[in-house]
Amino acid sequence: MNAKGNAERISPFVQKLFSSQEYSDFTLTCEGRLYRLHKAIVCPQSDVFAAMLRSKFKEGLENSIHLPEEDAGVVHCMIRYLYCFDYEVKDQIDESGFEPLVLAREEPVPEEPVYEEPAPEKPVPEEPIPEEPVYEEPVYEEPVPEEPVPEEPPVADAVEHIAPMHALLLHTRMYIIAETYAIQGLKAVALRNFDSATRHDWDPYAFVQAADLAYTWTREGDIELRESVVRGLKEKKVVLTDDRWKPTLQRIGCLMYDVVRSMLQDEVKADAFF
Repeated sequence: MNAKGNAERISPFVQKLFSSQEYSDFTLTCEGRLYRLHKAIVCPQSDVFAAMLRSKFKEGLENSIHLPEEDAGVVHCMIRYLYCFDYEVKDQIDESGFEPLVLAREEPVPEEPVYEEPAPEKPVPEEPIPEEPVYEEPVYEEPVPEEPVPEEPPVADAVEHIAPMHALLLHTRMYIIAETYAIQGLKAVALRNFDSATRHDWDPYAFVQAADLAYTWTREGDIELRESVVRGLKEKKVVLTDDRWKPTLQRIGCLMYDVVRSMLQDEVKADAFF
């Protein structure tokens, strides 16, 4: 059986580990979510996670990784990829495969008893003889309605429901998180998905945001996603002429340089062809 056939046979078992969390040997937490994961699945795909779990720091000693700066939906899609070798836009709002971390309730601290000297007993005065009660006509008053006392809200789980982001933004952030944690396979999938979304799920506002992220959070030498952004702008030139995106595009000077350079290269190629 070829490699593809072996992967197809192994994949269902790996996916089952993601959903069942059985045999897990480390935890990963992010925005109130706790994942029970497997080093044998994660570490071969991510040099960064492997190094963290081998280290003598907290991650390695406690077999736990915390990602406080990452978006929960993006992390969920990343973990989905690590176990399923792919991810979908809808996975960012999927609520399976993790446990919610409940916020700790603050327990009252008991106070130490303070010893006090007993006070001397006072003599009990004799009770006076009660006087005969004087009868008075009852006065009727309208009852005042009691205001309802609001109940204390229960302590909520730390998990927040994820608002899904546009496909172009999600694929951009998936590429960035793949670069951050050295998951090369995920970078390739995210890039493919970004190109597909540019053609089939176009939204100018989301694209400009994605372009901003791509040029802000990727290294200058990491050009694959940047090249995809440039191709998208060349295909959707309306973005370049829309004043709504002018401030953002002006701020990303490297992007406009790359667009102009790519257009000039296309002209040179066309002249050489003729």
